[in-house]
Amino acid sequence: MNNSDNHSSIGKKQLDEGRVEVGEAFPVSMLDYFNDTADKNLFPLSTDDTGAEKENIFSNYKLFKQ
Repeated sequence: MNNSDNHSSIGKKQLDEGRVEVGEAFPVSMLDYFNDTADKNLFPLSTDDTGAEKENIFSNYKLFKQ
């Protein structure tokens, strides 16, 4: 499987389980997705210089994140 297939299957699995990981501004080491990146060939998360996930500038939910 390629990165996009794996990313989609992880997202679907999380939704099926009734959970959604949101990691912006949190240390990425707290996220299952980040911890599974290498083993499951996932797209790497963008992090800032503190090790937190960078804000998604394309998010439609910016209003709710403030």
